[in-house]
Amino acid sequence: MSATQFVASRKVNMPSLVAGRKKIWSGVSVLFSLFYFLPYFYFETPQFELGSLLLAYLAFLFTYVLALRSQVPQVLGHLLLVVVVCFMASLLTYGGLFLFAYIAFVIAYHLPFSSQERGASEQNERPSFLLQSRTWLIFLLLVITFRWAIQDTYSFWLSETIIQWQFTHFTPIYAAVLMLFCFGFLERRETRFASMNERSREEIEQISTIAERERIGRDLHDIVGHSLSSISVKADLADKLIIKGKVDAAQQEMRDIASISRDILSDVRKAVSNIKHRSLHDEVRSLTKLLESKSIMVDCDIDENALQKLSLKSESQLVLILKELVTNVLRHSNASEVYFSAREKQGALEVIVHDNGAVSNIQFGNGLSGIKERCRNISATVYFNHDNGFKCELELGLHSER
Repeated sequence: MSATQFVASRKVNMPSLVAGRKKIWSGVSVLFSLFYFLPYFYFETPQFELGSLLLAYLAFLFTYVLALRSQVPQVLGHLLLVVVVCFMASLLTYGGLFLFAYIAFVIAYHLPFSSQERGASEQNERPSFLLQSRTWLIFLLLVITFRWAIQDTYSFWLSETIIQWQFTHFTPIYAAVLMLFCFGFLERRETRFASMNERSREEIEQISTIAERERIGRDLHDIVGHSLSSISVKADLADKLIIKGKVDAAQQEMRDIASISRDILSDVRKAVSNIKHRSLHDEVRSLTKLLESKSIMVDCDIDENALQKLSLKSESQLVLILKELVTNVLRHSNASEVYFSAREKQGALEVIVHDNGAVSNIQFGNGLSGIKERCRNISATVYFNHDNGFKCELELGLHSER
């Protein structure tokens, strides 16, 4: 399953506005709702109405917190409750009209603006008209306009003109609603983008894990499959030879079985060792000890800072390449000295392995062919030279991030 298919199979549901870092922002933003009480200090309000103002504000806080903690579709029902509470609060004070802006933010955050807004997870479905934020925005503006229309006639005609009254009292309300709606829309886009990135990262990790399992399976099959078949055939043959009384021949087959078994055990151990990730520096030290145990002098020139810039894939492939080169030294060379070098050169890592063994020509068997293949996998260039011993020069680009 590809990354696109994986993400497409799961619908992106916006997290609640009290999840993670959003919880702090939501809590701070609620403090601005205290402007609800601002008209109380500028207009004479009967004392008995103060209790109504407080009750309406507490009702707003309760319903708004419910909306903050909710996700689609439950948030829609909670938002309707907030609309009703805000409308009732606006009948008590003009400050209640500003509370509609909070509803606009939540609407724009949870609902797509139009049917054209589709993420990678929504390729086969479009939101209905009632589940689009622009629909709810229009509804919200109509509610505010209705509240304006039912303003009592006496207060309405106290102003010099209708336009002046509208600008003074309702234009700031519309502006606040539209501004908070835009903020909610931007927060939605940012959250969706972060969510898609996280899902893509999870998909890449999943694919990498599957690929690694398949590689391990292939390696074990290649290592064990043929050898076990040989053991089975030789065991059957030894059994038949014993029945025929050919004990010496049967014993030879059993010795072959023992030899094959030891080879399998050694190969499996090597495979397991390759699975375990080791840094290039650790591998060089290990190979140095191995060569020195065979009375081969080793000279190392390693740039630690350059190794830190290697990607994990490049580092793991270089480890396997060095193992193969050292194996060639031990099996096919009479070298007494080996030179290791890994230095940064013009934005690339230059690796050199040079021994002083006598080499007449270079034969590309499985070992050197495998090295060339691994170099292709990491976009590296490799050169082999047999002047004054065997020399392998490898060059690959460095990455600033591992």
